[in-house]
Amino acid sequence: MKIDLEFTLKNNIIPMEYHSFIVSFFKKALELSDQELYQKLYQDGKTQMKSFTYSVFFDKPQFLKDQIILGTKKIIIHLSDYDIQNALYFANAFRTFENQKITFPLNNNEMKLTKIMTSPMESLTEDNIIIQMTSPLIVRNHDKETNKDIYLIYQDDEFEKILKQNIQNAIQKLGYSIFIGDFQITPLKNKKTVVKLYQHTMNASLGLFQLKGNQELLDFLWKAGMGSHRSSGFGNFKIIK
Repeated sequence: MKIDLEFTLKNNIIPMEYHSFIVSFFKKALELSDQELYQKLYQDGKTQMKSFTYSVFFDKPQFLKDQIILGTKKIIIHLSDYDIQNALYFANAFRTFENQKITFPLNNNEMKLTKIMTSPMESLTEDNIIIQMTSPLIVRNHDKETNKDIYLIYQDDEFEKILKQNIQNAIQKLGYSIFIGDFQITPLKNKKTVVKLYQHTMNASLGLFQLKGNQELLDFLWKAGMGSHRSSGFGNFKIIK
């Protein structure tokens, strides 16, 4: 299921590290209307794997060092969730937030939810697709011995191997039985980007990829996102072909 959220801003300047504010908005919306899901996703004392991802659309953005200047005082969030039930709960939470006409802080700005649109996402029937990343793809290799993270991009030798590990980890922690052994990703037209999340700087990839794999796996990736930090606004893509 896909949920599109349109927000009106107090001004047209937002922080470069806007992801944490959007995650806080999700938390607040659930806290106000669905305590059970809020506790399940965010309040059990440890990080929970989540089945959703999102991307943010800006109108004519100018990216500066610590902030983004927008062409209009609006942003649109595109959220998708592999778990249809959770998506419905999210949609209801967002409607409650909208009905209460609450403004939400965005650093030195404010955002007000003004429009909600929901639409179904049909099951994929293809095993070979071309995609365009709508939010950066983060591929995280965690070294248990040093407890350090290395972030790989499309040019790195172990990019596909570590991405498959990221995907397998998400599937296992979510409790699904989805086969990933035949998964392949081929860079087509890509570029490196550097993103910040909670004061951490990470290398990431944008652009076009070809994905091959079984239909169930590709369907999961389309709806839940691909790679690391999906629920913080990374790994979202649209299907080009």
